Amino acid sequence: MLPPHSDEKILPAKMTEVPGFHVPVLFDKVTGFHFWMAVCFDDIMSKHRMISMIEEYLAYRRSMGFKISDDKEGAELRGFGRYAEQIGHYESVTTDLAVQWAKHTRNSTPIHAARRLDMIRGFAKYRALFDPNTEVPPKGILGPSLYPRRAPYIYSDDEIRALLQVANTVRPKNGLRPKTYVTILALLACSGLRVSEALALTDADVNMQDGLLRLSYLQQINHNLVFVV
Repeated sequence: MLPPHSDEKILPAKMTEVPGFHVPVLFDKVTGFHFWMAVCFDDIMSKHRMISMIEEYLAYRRSMGFKISDDKEGAELRGFGRYAEQIGHYESVTTDLAVQWAKHTRNSTPIHAARRLDMIRGFAKYRALFDPNTEVPPKGILGPSLYPRRAPYIYSDDEIRALLQVANTVRPKNGLRPKTYVTILALLACSGLRVSEALALTDADVNMQDGLLRLSYLQQINHNLVFVV
């Protein structure tokens, strides 16, 4: 609180740097005291700005139908925000910051760092729509982010029939297990669903009359129906 003197008796002397703050020193000519008046409101508000921007980005992705609330990508992005704030970076995303964070991991494999950088590229592209100072890290500057994929093996109709016949012999012979395996494998073959998608189906997702499956986890996306042929 400033002393009850006229404005003429209180003169600004200098700006003093305090970690995370900018504090001017005011000098009272009558008492000879120095007064510290914090003008750090903006600094306090912006201290968690990176985390706020990341949460905004995650909310946008969720509104588009992506399930990222508690997955690895969401956790990694929040970790990037915490890292930026720990080193005092509260402003725009930069390539140097993204690369520095991507390499700051216990997993020293190059492909892991490249994958972390890919996550930041998506966030940076989003931020560039609002902040012209945002730098989008160039793709591939830390090497490839994907392992070489093997060519998929396409089962013939005869192989699928043979697989279903073997699945039908799973013990116990008169139990639900063989019928379950036959149903799941046949569904995968005729629908093209992923294993996780097939296992997530419920009774409410199946329309036997029209031959349709509804992928309920894609309820925020228009194209969430699969035809069963």
